[in-house]
Amino acid sequence: MFSSFTRFAILAGAIGAVAASSSNPEDNGSCAEVVNQCKLFASQGIFQNEYCVLASICDADTDAGTDGLIDQVLPNVQPRPTSEGSQRLSQDVFNKMSNNSPTLSTQNIIDAYYGALTNTYTGTNATNAQQSGQNGPYPTDAAYVSDLWDIVAAWTDNCDTAEIPYNNFADYLQYAAQSDYHPTCDC
Repeated sequence: MFSSFTRFAILAGAIGAVAASSSNPEDNGSCAEVVNQCKLFASQGIFQNEYCVLASICDADTDAGTDGLIDQVLPNVQPRPTSEGSQRLSQDVFNKMSNNSPTLSTQNIIDAYYGALTNTYTGTNATNAQQSGQNGPYPTDAAYVSDLWDIVAAWTDNCDTAEIPYNNFADYLQYAAQSDYHPTCDC
């Protein structure tokens, strides 16, 4: 098959090609697949794996936010969990997504998002999840992911750089769904 370097080069090429396409992109099912990946690992904690963290970003432009995601991926858990009552974002997950940087950048999120859609998992939960060898669907435009990230950047007051430190991002994940605060970046 392909070496790790070859897979990375192919993925990096795909991201570069996607980044150069149209404006105002729409989702083509990529968020639905990220949510499917999250469902497999949600029992570990909604902010304890990158799939659910990325799925939370997919819900950035919805009124329900992460709490809506929790309803989707943990529908039978009682009492009903909330983002605010969930265990705080794992530092290990943040470090993995940021490549051990003190901030998460737009490029980090795009890389993590595309990575989550590469060699996706199948199964019914984290215990029996196996990589499928299947990819995607990838967004038709990387701007789809960066537009979602801009919502997070606005909420954390980081529009100028869209680089978000751990505490600000962890706060967004836990509190944005219930905050009724929906600013935008004027970028």
